[in-house]
Amino acid sequence: MKPVTAFVTALALSGLLAAASAAQAQPAKQNRCFRMSEMRGWKPTPDARGVYYRVGMREVWFAELSGSCPMLKSPGAHLVNKVTSDLICSPIEFDLRVSDNIRGFAPIPCLVRSYRQLSPEEAAALPPKLRP
Repeated sequence: MKPVTAFVTALALSGLLAAASAAQAQPAKQNRCFRMSEMRGWKPTPDARGVYYRVGMREVWFAELSGSCPMLKSPGAHLVNKVTSDLICSPIEFDLRVSDNIRGFAPIPCLVRSYRQLSPEEAAALPPKLRP
């Protein structure tokens, strides 16, 4: 093997090894799931671009919406979930719709972009008006 070819091969292998060790050093991103039937309460963000919600007794989650969903701030607003499966493991499964008791319109979809569970510290730091 020519010295230049050996050097290029060694350089490529060292780059692959460095990339593999960096990937192992980072924790794997978990796709957390929750059961829709365990959702207990919710509060919209002031701009209606997100929803804080409680799952079970202790967990607080946040769903980021793809746009504003103003009906979330309506006085009689309630969530209507079209459940195809109780277990939600991706934003596409989170079919969130909002309706109100005042206007009587059909539920309006609020497209969920992403969601995540808040840490206990993040949940405790929420202002009272945003705590579900």
